[in-house]
Parts: sequence; structure tokens; C-alpha cells
Amino acid sequence: MRYLSIRRPSPAMLVALVALVSSFAGPALADQAVEVAKKAKLINGSKIKTRSIGGSKLKNNTLTGKQVAESKLGKVPKATQADTATTAGSAATAVTAGTATTAGNVGGIQVQKILAAVPLGGAATLVSLNGFSLEAGCSAGGVPSLTAGTTRNSTEVQYAHTNGANDPVGGRASINAGATFDVAEAADNGSGTFTWGTTDGNTLTVVLSYDAGGTFGTFTGCAFVGSATG
Repeated sequence: MRYLSIRRPSPAMLVALVALVSSFAGPALADQAVEVAKKAKLINGSKIKTRSIGGSKLKNNTLTGKQVAESKLGKVPKATQADTATTAGSAATAVTAGTATTAGNVGGIQVQKILAAVPLGGAATLVSLNGFSLEAGCSAGGVPSLTAGTTRNSTEVQYAHTNGANDPVGGRASINAGATFDVAEAADNGSGTFTWGTTDGNTLTVVLSYDAGGTFGTFTGCAFVGSATG
């Protein structure tokens, strides 16, 4: 019995067969590709499953305010502290400005609180600002004293206050650096205003009440309460 021998097709034959098949299948594949492209244009939000797209699938820096409903955004945790910042206009470090001995600068002006209890026979510097000073003393007999001083030449010092008998006490003087001026006039108690100034614009204003004891406490000595700006 004779057997037919089957020879392997040559490379040229294989190429011809592939070309033949492709010529018949090509149009169909092309039509399918067109249909898929058309359907792709019809994909919108309703075709996408809710919460199915992760952030990593979005292109960086593409979302803007138009895509975000800002009214739906929650408050940043740290921002809640701003709701209770009732003293935002005050200095950042002035946490307890009401009890600070020195509040610092306010519009370029220094502000200082004065509160001193001077024992009998003692002395204290109540304020020293801009080269001007106010020294307080308390005699052995409990009589307060106030002395204005300066480190600047041609300093004009003025004072006007009432003593314990409601009698007006006041005066003025021009003093140079190192000089002093009595601005209490041996009054047992009183209250008023004391000012320093020079022609080059340096100033100091003190509003003060003072007493030989009893009014501002039960200690034995002299009390001085007020404020200074300069």
C-alpha cells in the first residue's frame, strides 16, 4: 500500500494563508473597533459605580473648585480653635495681659502698670522709661514722697494732683540730666498726673494714686498704684 507523504508548507505559503484570512476578517474587526469607540464616548457618571474610582486613578492637579462642593467640606480640626480666639487682635505673647506688670508696646508706646508697697523708711523705683524716672519713698513716720528724675537735658516736668485734704498740688520745672524734682510736696496721700517731656519727642506720663497706708492695704508703709505710658 502506498502512503501519501504530506510535506510541510513553505514559509511563503504560510504568509499567503495569513494574508488571505486577514483579508476576510479585517473588515469585521474594524467594524467592531468603531462600535467600541462609539460606545466609549457614551460613558458618563451614571455608568460608573459609586465610589469605585480611587484617588490614585485621578490625574494629579486636575480637580478645582468647580468640581468640589465647598459647602460640603468639613471644618479643618485646627480651625475650630479660631472660633474661640476672642483676643486675636492682641499681642501673640500677651496671654494674660490683664495681670502683666509690663504689657509691652502698643502702637510704639510702652505701657507699664505700677503697684508698689514701700515699707517705712524704704524706697522704690516706680517707673523708668525713655530716660525718665519716678522714685517713691516712705518716711519713718509713714509720709510718702515722689521724686522725678531724668537722664536727658532740658526735660520739662509737670505734676497736678490733689492731696488727702482735696487741696490742689501742682507745679513744673525744667531739669537737666541727673537732676531731680519733688512732685509730692509732702502730702500724706493724693492722686493725679505727672508728665515728662523733651523737645525731641521723648515723653512719659504717669497717672498715680498714693497713700500712707490703709486705703490700698493694712500694711505699715506707703502704697503707690497707677500706670505709666511713654
